[in-house]
Amino acid sequence: MIDLPLVSIIIACRSVDQDTRKCIDECRKLNYHECEILVLPDFVEEVNADKVIVIATGVVKPSAKRNLGMRKAKGSIFAFIDSDAYPEREWLTNAVAYFLSNKGVGAITGPNLTPAEDNFYQQAGGDVLESFVGLGKLSRRYRKTKKDYETQDIMSCNFLLPREIAENLNGFDESLLTGEDYKLGLEILSTGKKIIYSPSVCVYHHRRPLFLPHLKQMWNYGRDKGLLMREFFSLSKLVYFLPSLFVIWVIGGMFVALFNGGGFLKLYALSLFGYLGIILTGSLKIANKKRLACVLIGICSTHIAYGIAFIKGIMTMKSMLKTP
Repeated sequence: MIDLPLVSIIIACRSVDQDTRKCIDECRKLNYHECEILVLPDFVEEVNADKVIVIATGVVKPSAKRNLGMRKAKGSIFAFIDSDAYPEREWLTNAVAYFLSNKGVGAITGPNLTPAEDNFYQQAGGDVLESFVGLGKLSRRYRKTKKDYETQDIMSCNFLLPREIAENLNGFDESLLTGEDYKLGLEILSTGKKIIYSPSVCVYHHRRPLFLPHLKQMWNYGRDKGLLMREFFSLSKLVYFLPSLFVIWVIGGMFVALFNGGGFLKLYALSLFGYLGIILTGSLKIANKKRLACVLIGICSTHIAYGIAFIKGIMTMKSMLKTP
């Protein structure tokens, strides 16, 4: 009989609020019992539950909390989950089985799905993330695929990493608010190990509601991904520039059309109608058509917010980023 490794579940949070307690409760219900749960709020809080260790961190970025969690953890596998998410019961069982049977795997990630209990505007935000016309290939991260695949994109809301791999890495970049997981994923790949996305390693993640909370999140994602492109650009990453190119076309084309008119105006109008047609066609695939208008506007505004923020990120120094 194989001795199962101890897994340290690391939950970074600002405070132990209702969502964090839900996350803790569901982690305690996992059918994998060889685990400890490290909760890292800003200040000291009491959580009376077995296997739960609370570590006050002060007001720091989530990346710093996760690094501290790894230093304090006793497990041979680190399992990261966001405080506003919660796992399926087989989360650790399936992930650990993958590590034990695949020595070339350096990390495992999986889908983070929209919980059924989320409200209308949260569900609409989830629809945007799941839509291929919204996020392209990255939309796979927000729904269950039919099979595993290799990836370079890890998600800190659902991410498992063996200690022996982590000890040879630089940890999460504490200067970043978001994108620190993407950077760590590239570092894992540089060791020759694979990152596997497995639909069997699944969590449910409460969404930011449309519109402002969702767009603020997309802004942060775009800004920090743009910042990282200064360090990690390659031709394979040109896809991240598409929203910015779209914004440049919309704004720049508007001025050219106003002063030039003629054939360019027709081309410009045709391109915008074509874009809206594609977005509408993709939006029609959502399950609840009552959210169609919100999702349509949400996808368009996501592209614009991400695109502008990406340009800002390219022009931003890490030292200018602030702790939330």
